Amino acid sequence: MKRFLQKIFHKNPLSYLGWLGFIGVVGLVLRTPAMIACLLCFTFFAYSDMIADELFWANVRRAGFRAFLAGFLFSILCLAILVPRAIYYQFPQPQVTDGMVQLSEQSYLQSLFCSAAFVFLFILMLAVFSISLLVFRHREKRALRETGA
Repeated sequence: MKRFLQKIFHKNPLSYLGWLGFIGVVGLVLRTPAMIACLLCFTFFAYSDMIADELFWANVRRAGFRAFLAGFLFSILCLAILVPRAIYYQFPQPQVTDGMVQLSEQSYLQSLFCSAAFVFLFILMLAVFSISLLVFRHREKRALRETGA
């Protein structure tokens, strides 16, 4: 049993994040943009054959920091746009009539912008992480070729 489990779980642990891509497939069926963005997770299956050594985990940390920084800067930009917009329009309280909530057009647009910013933030951070890891992998392979030749 132990050998069987070692055969199954011998892969790079980062590759298991690729299974989150199936949430994106469900998002395609349900037409939900926030879930469709999970299709980017399929890129993690590319790391299943890569050896998870110290250099790899250092590259994961560097790529994660780049993704965090990109997301942090994008969040600041979104807040710099959405907060003054909210202050300018001073959204009225929603009205409830016959069990239905009625929002003003500007309030609806504000919530739509916030939702779109959240989805784009997720896509941006995942793309920056994946692309950074690919760049680091390419540099590592190039350095190995140069030292080996």
